[in-house]
Amino acid sequence: KMIYYIGIVQLFFYMIFFVSKGSIDFLKYNYDYRYGSMRLRVNCCIINLLFVLTINNYINGINKKTNLLIIGINILVCSLIIKTRLLIASYIIVLVFALILWKKNLRKKFLIMLCGLLLIPIILKSTIISDMISTVLENDKDDIRKIGKAYYMECLKKSPILGRGYINTLCQKAFVEAGMDKNIYLVDNGIYAFAFQYGGLGIVWFGVLWLKFLKNSIYNYKKRHDYVGILYFIYLTVLLPNITWWSWTQDGMWC
Repeated sequence: KMIYYIGIVQLFFYMIFFVSKGSIDFLKYNYDYRYGSMRLRVNCCIINLLFVLTINNYINGINKKTNLLIIGINILVCSLIIKTRLLIASYIIVLVFALILWKKNLRKKFLIMLCGLLLIPIILKSTIISDMISTVLENDKDDIRKIGKAYYMECLKKSPILGRGYINTLCQKAFVEAGMDKNIYLVDNGIYAFAFQYGGLGIVWFGVLWLKFLKNSIYNYKKRHDYVGILYFIYLTVLLPNITWWSWTQDGMWC
């Protein structure tokens, strides 16, 4: 319940900040501009958890109208205010899997899928959607993230087992080693940056925990009709190439 209510408050503050164009003093969010309007640069871990929680509540018949409204607001905030392309892709993929995994309401599933198919031609014309697809498929050879991933994998060859260690960016040598002088950032390169820091042992440790997460999520889905774990697993897996909030932010502790 705490995550649920904190997430709702965060959505409210993000919308207020966006509408006020950053003029409210007590809200101190970083922002820049994308697609001609303000874009908030915020950690989204809590509202992402809220997203899967509300989907689970809706599917299980808990306050369906309220949770459907929160789902809609969450999608709008993600698409129009935060504008992180891979995050938008993860939301879409989570919704698709939620529909597939939904054990009942075949008629509703059919109608939703039909509406989705009808909307596809319109959605594909959107600039943010086309950019999102390029981001997911990594079509742009000059994309700094693609360059960063190649750089980290090359650096990893120097110490493949233990990795290059946790980077102290206050140290000039470490700053350069991390590629930050080339505008390459650990926070933008997901599991590749994690491998760069923690090496093969870190990846093995991650893989064990990830498989355990998947196993527990499947169990809860089958035995308890709980969709939270499996949907959150899908969400985090989609983000893995570029984003691993759970490894480098305080919000990630909620994971």
